[in-house]
Amino acid sequence: MLRKAVTTRQVCAMTTALSPGVISDAETFIRQEARILLVDDDPDAIRLMHQMLQGYRHVRFATRVHDAMQLIEREAPDVVLLDAEMPESNGFALCERLKQQAHTREIPVLFVTAHTDVSFEVRALSCGAADFITKPISAPVFQLRVAHHLRTKRQMDLLRQLATIDPLTALPNAQAFQQMLRQEWRHSELTQRPLSLLVIDLDQFRKFNWHQGHQEGDRRLQATAEVLQAQQQACDTVARVGGDEFAWLMPGSDAQTLQERGEALQAALRSQGLGSAEGQPGGRTVCAGGSARQASSELWGLQDHRMEMAGSSHTQLLDAAQRSLTLARQQGRGRLVTVALHEAQRVRHAAPHTLGPVEHTPASQYLQGVTSTRAPVFSVPPQ
Repeated sequence: MLRKAVTTRQVCAMTTALSPGVISDAETFIRQEARILLVDDDPDAIRLMHQMLQGYRHVRFATRVHDAMQLIEREAPDVVLLDAEMPESNGFALCERLKQQAHTREIPVLFVTAHTDVSFEVRALSCGAADFITKPISAPVFQLRVAHHLRTKRQMDLLRQLATIDPLTALPNAQAFQQMLRQEWRHSELTQRPLSLLVIDLDQFRKFNWHQGHQEGDRRLQATAEVLQAQQQACDTVARVGGDEFAWLMPGSDAQTLQERGEALQAALRSQGLGSAEGQPGGRTVCAGGSARQASSELWGLQDHRMEMAGSSHTQLLDAAQRSLTLARQQGRGRLVTVALHEAQRVRHAAPHTLGPVEHTPASQYLQGVTSTRAPVFSVPPQ
């Protein structure tokens, strides 16, 4: 999934790369960048295939299925050329395993075998192979088939990437953001590192579009996206998740850091004229709501950190951020509200002797306790 946004120029380049008129350039790129894995227990067969693929820079080989799987897990190839029968395990088992795993499912597998029986070809295609090449190998046919599958793989990769990009801002779209949110939540659970989310909404954007026109509205969205990109760190994800709504995922940032980065974003938007005073027309300010999943070591000295967020999921982080955004909108324009996600979980998962016999308080009640009529930036204090 995309961690950093691509530029509009890169999006155009992706689209151009799919057109027939740039096949020669695409072939050059493929030969320089494509990763090919040869899997055969016969060293002579590997040498022969490698000789036929001399124009390709990145060709690796393995003589055992186990070694091939290790190479694939280390760096996924763009195509696998696989023998059907090998010692210890056969090529069919490797192909089936690749097709069962989400991160290797799209790798084309080409069987290269001395078996000419139709049943072998049917079995290979049934387990997910993209092609079946028989030995002795014809060099022209072999080269053309490999080139065809590499070209198709590259085009499909580009299409999948384009499907996850917002065309106006060139940021990841809602689909890409949801996938990244799930991944980062799982990573946060495994490493017990904090994870923060900030949801940003342009104030009265419909009114701005009505008065200024949709072209100005588009430019407003693009300018906001550029400021967000300038603020994000290498591990962050900034996405456009709705018409005038953006999401900023911050792995490793706790509640305090979330608040500080939210304030810095507001300051950056104001310096660009994107966070003007309330008297300006709609769409000139932004509201933001954030939530943070704290690191386990920061949670009230609980003996078992696994109690921290038992039964929780990435949807709760998103829900808390959206609740904070709702409260920010209620306070006026240009507001920021952040909340630590564990506040809503505090009583439910803490030992009775640690916190005493108090009733569970949902996150919405914590948020209801925050009011402000003057300060443009505020956060929920710890209880």
